[in-house]
Amino acid sequence: MFVSTSVSVAVLCFLCVVDNVLISFFLFFPLPHFFPWHHPHYKSIYFFFVCFDLYNYLSIIRIAMSSPAFTIRKAERADCAEILRLIKDLAIYEKMPDMVTVDLAHMESEGFSRPTPLWEAYVAEVPAPEAPRMVGIALFYYRYSTWKGKMLYLEDFYVDADYRAQGIGKVLFERVIAHAKDPATDCSGMVWQALDWNTNALNFYKKYNANFDAGWVNCVLNFPEHPNSKVQK
Repeated sequence: MFVSTSVSVAVLCFLCVVDNVLISFFLFFPLPHFFPWHHPHYKSIYFFFVCFDLYNYLSIIRIAMSSPAFTIRKAERADCAEILRLIKDLAIYEKMPDMVTVDLAHMESEGFSRPTPLWEAYVAEVPAPEAPRMVGIALFYYRYSTWKGKMLYLEDFYVDADYRAQGIGKVLFERVIAHAKDPATDCSGMVWQALDWNTNALNFYKKYNANFDAGWVNCVLNFPEHPNSKVQK
């Protein structure tokens, strides 16, 4: 289980520590040869450090109030209903709301009733009055590449629109990367798809030096006799 840590808060805390050290230095350890008490700018510089310290503390409070704490954990059977809800939200976001025809029983069975599950997932939760609310998913499975060997395929990666730009997607994505790199998993890499118009997602993946391959065409063959034949994924 991973609990989020704000990089911004960490940096601001570090700056506060440095600033407090400098303030203490000016208060208790004046060095006449370098910066005597009677220097005309002493009070101005001291006042600057105090204001800077106050600004950092206020920034920490603002970030803490605006960015909810969140938890990343492995999905369980009881999560399937919420996972399916977010999958449907993702389909709406991708402008294909009618493509999700898999039902809850099928998801539960394929993910938790088989000796070897067909899919796994990590979920992101935020605190809520009655129970934690699921706001993000990273659903994946494994595939074999005749070029690279075992690969992790990230099927669905989604964060609720109300909780984006708060670091949840970053921590969730990096948790999947860590899982794929784990010696127990032993994947040689990760594969996923992104829509060409989803510039936010593409820019996000560029930060991880992901390779984009536009030279391949997705091919889908549905079997009409199967109850889930309408599913395009």
